[in-house]
Amino acid sequence: MVTKRQGVTMPPRPPTGWPPDDTEESVVGTNLHQATITNLRVGLNEVAAALAPPGQAAPGQALSQTIIRNFRRRMGMNKPIVVDSHHHFWDPARTRYPWMTDEMAAIRRPFGPDDLRPELAAAGVDYTVLIQTRSSEEETRAFMAIAAATPFIAGVVGWVDLTAPDVAERLAALKARPDGATLAGIRHQVHDEPDARWLLRDDVRRGLRAVRDAGLAYDLLVRTRELPAALETVRAFPDLRVVIDHIAKPPIQSGEIAAWVAALAPFKEQERVYCKLSGIVTEADWRDWTARDLQPYIDRVVTIFGEDRLMFGSDWPVCLLAASYTTVYATLRDALRGLSPSARDKVFGANAIKFYQLILEAQPCESAWGEQEHDDTHHRDEDESHENLVGGTLWPDSKHVD
Repeated sequence: MVTKRQGVTMPPRPPTGWPPDDTEESVVGTNLHQATITNLRVGLNEVAAALAPPGQAAPGQALSQTIIRNFRRRMGMNKPIVVDSHHHFWDPARTRYPWMTDEMAAIRRPFGPDDLRPELAAAGVDYTVLIQTRSSEEETRAFMAIAAATPFIAGVVGWVDLTAPDVAERLAALKARPDGATLAGIRHQVHDEPDARWLLRDDVRRGLRAVRDAGLAYDLLVRTRELPAALETVRAFPDLRVVIDHIAKPPIQSGEIAAWVAALAPFKEQERVYCKLSGIVTEADWRDWTARDLQPYIDRVVTIFGEDRLMFGSDWPVCLLAASYTTVYATLRDALRGLSPSARDKVFGANAIKFYQLILEAQPCESAWGEQEHDDTHHRDEDESHENLVGGTLWPDSKHVD
């Protein structure tokens, strides 16, 4: 029976016991599920909007999301949340990036949310963490504002001067901003410092204490040279959440591995230290790399950090120098095919959420992507191959990015 309320046609109540708990894909296909969800969302949102007082937001939006989420659960359509823990934005037209040499001409253009959005949709990635590109608090503030306005960005890793006497006050000011909740961590390009033991300086350690006391994580951007000082640092700060970016940038192109493994292996015992499976393709030969070149390095990192302390990162758009976003994503999933599905779910999402303490306000299908639904084939099919590179726009001096 169809009823009306305030001029809105209300859908008939579904029969008791529908949808059935044991519905099989062979009976009700995924496409039908998703079409039903889309129609359900539209109808619920229309009803919520009609019932809202004039000029006010619809109070039924949260209920609408809950109903849809429950429907997905009943239909067996839930998929693990996928998080890209490492990507960047920039605009060379507005800011100078000294590290962006002629060799990087292919990526010397603006990259922003509109460029990344279709890449995430193609790969089936739900949320991201936006990482600083230059030593600039201005950029950090700009990134926080962008994150607050972009549903798929779940957190920002920014920059502050760790050596500044007032570093604690600077961090507090960032967190006190209206968009302060987007700040998840801090990073500095340690591998660009002339001193391999820069992390051990007293003023740097004061800064790291401030990061810890602010409840933020710290991204370690280091190479083999800086790993001994990094190890001393994490031992001195056992309660600081630390992640090593780009598996510490091993020399994949040369094929050397022994020194890198020896320096990285002691981190196996540092249970609070994570590692990002990111920036790997650009450490190989940009034009002639193969998955076989990467596998030994990925295997070593899996052995050292295990399934609970690894996280996927695309390093987009830097990765475009060597591979498309979806190629990076699919290559890593294939490289981790020896892990169980639940272990891969951790690497591709759960670990980043835990490490950065990300707050995801709704399931990605209801927030980050609006009415667009993702099926699980992106995350279960290990034979994907993708190619895509899109153009776009964005924005707000600089040292180095990776």
